[in-house]
Amino acid sequence: MTGLSGSDARAIAHGGVVNFAGGVVGAVATLLLLVLLSRGVGVTEAGLFFQAVAVVSAGAILCNLGAQITLTQRIAQRLAHDERHVGDLVWAAALPVAVGAGAAGVMVAVLHDALSMVLTSSANRGSLAPLLVAMAPALPLIALTRIVVAIPRGVGAMSPAVFYDAGGQPLLRLLLCGLVTALHGPLWMLGAAFSVAAAISLGAAVPHSLRSLHRAHGVLARRIQWTRATARDFWAASAPRGAEEIFAATNIWVLIVLVGAIVSADEAATYAAISRFTLAASLLMQAITTSMAPRFTAAFSRAEHERVRSLFRLTTQWMVGLSVPVCVTLLVFPEALIHIVSPDLPGGAAGLRIMAVAALVSIVTGPAGGAILFAGRSVWNLWIAACAFVVMLAVAELAIPSGGADGASLAWAAAMTAQSVIGYVVAKSAFGLDPFSRGATRLGIWSAILSVLTELSTRILIGGRLSGLVVGVVAAGVTLILLHASTSWSWWRAPESDEPDLGAP
Repeated sequence: MTGLSGSDARAIAHGGVVNFAGGVVGAVATLLLLVLLSRGVGVTEAGLFFQAVAVVSAGAILCNLGAQITLTQRIAQRLAHDERHVGDLVWAAALPVAVGAGAAGVMVAVLHDALSMVLTSSANRGSLAPLLVAMAPALPLIALTRIVVAIPRGVGAMSPAVFYDAGGQPLLRLLLCGLVTALHGPLWMLGAAFSVAAAISLGAAVPHSLRSLHRAHGVLARRIQWTRATARDFWAASAPRGAEEIFAATNIWVLIVLVGAIVSADEAATYAAISRFTLAASLLMQAITTSMAPRFTAAFSRAEHERVRSLFRLTTQWMVGLSVPVCVTLLVFPEALIHIVSPDLPGGAAGLRIMAVAALVSIVTGPAGGAILFAGRSVWNLWIAACAFVVMLAVAELAIPSGGADGASLAWAAAMTAQSVIGYVVAKSAFGLDPFSRGATRLGIWSAILSVLTELSTRILIGGRLSGLVVGVVAAGVTLILLHASTSWSWWRAPESDEPDLGAP
């Protein structure tokens, strides 16, 4: 088969832009929510709120057990072979998730006192317990929303996931929690606002997702279609991916819980801020990888090896060009970024720099985990994630008691680096996928050089405060745009010179 087609490149670009826009909205909304709570109700209260969010988010991931990714993958596979009926796949995913997540939400509500005793000090238990009760209904609602928006992803439609999961739901949380804060409502009302946002998102996601499936000529009957064979096959494939997601969630949500339980709620708020800024660096990786999922899955399914390698290299090239400047900003202006959230947050600058380096490693090694998953080797990803999880636990045990949020960042960075490097080795040896190309190297080097020069010069001249951050980011952005405009944006196209078989851009 031939390599990368023009439609593939356009699909990656369009899907990547849509997912990136949703990710930006979601990341900014979550960051603004952290700023709002840290400055409006206090750093300690913000830390408690995000500890409760961590419990709910980790619970939703646990109950999903990778079903949303598997559902997207299986729908794409069926449509690639002109099979239009997907009802048995959807119900195989939705019914177990609904039962499991519903039970988990009830457990959080019932065991709120015990959870609060484990998660925080005695002085804050009276605030955390009712917050957990109010936020418990969000757990099954979030889990089901992710199943619903996975349906249109399987046909290449990304907007429902953006509107009701990645972008729209965090924005709705910000608006509702902002209203509660403006009315000086108690902390538990913030949890209730979080749950209301989840309910609205699920209610709106269902009709939008079904319309997207119908436009792609997919068929989902109104009645429940449950077949034991489909469910058994679905969950056999999904369970390893789900276990991998649980390990990955530990790096973000469980570390927030550990920091709050071992050190303080204030340090938990600092780590929440570090994690929000770090996720900004990985937004493009997630957006582009998600947008390429249906085509990557179809290419593996049809054994189109050259197309797979082409997709992998172009995806890496885009990730490097767009994400490297973000990592440079995290390295040069960590104090200003932490200060945006609240001047009362303890520490965080060292942790943000550590995470910037780890994010760079993850970017330059390419979307290896996604490629392994789309190839149907989710068990491999599970073992890779398990190795990273062991590394994280070892570092966290040593670093969190003395380092707080910075120690948790070191643990997450160690896990991220281990997972990226192992994934790179596995993807290259098993599938011949090499993220390094002449185009990606050139784009990465020039993006790094220009970003470092402009932002570091700005910091030296103006300082590391907010004004320096704004000027530095704007200057770097303008410089990079001028560079790429002068080359007619040719550096962003599919590589030709070192991979002549990829076809014309």
